[in-house]
Amino acid sequence: MILADVRDYMRDRHRAPLSDLESRFEIDAAALRDMLDHWIRKGRIRRIDSGNEGSCSSCCGCAKSAPEIYEWIGSGPATG
Repeated sequence: MILADVRDYMRDRHRAPLSDLESRFEIDAAALRDMLDHWIRKGRIRRIDSGNEGSCSSCCGCAKSAPEIYEWIGSGPATG
């Protein structure tokens, strides 16, 4: 089941940007957000508000928008 696969992937990686999850599971961002929201509601994952974190103000190479990053915060066995 893909929902459990997303959970397991996040549990193993601890932190991942949405773009990484899109590549890994070959699913569009909207469908992934729905799955991630499921785990957010269960208290297992949180979205990190990266704001301008990681960007600099001295170059032109930084992305205009901050990446959407999710982090595993669950402890113990995760159940559906």
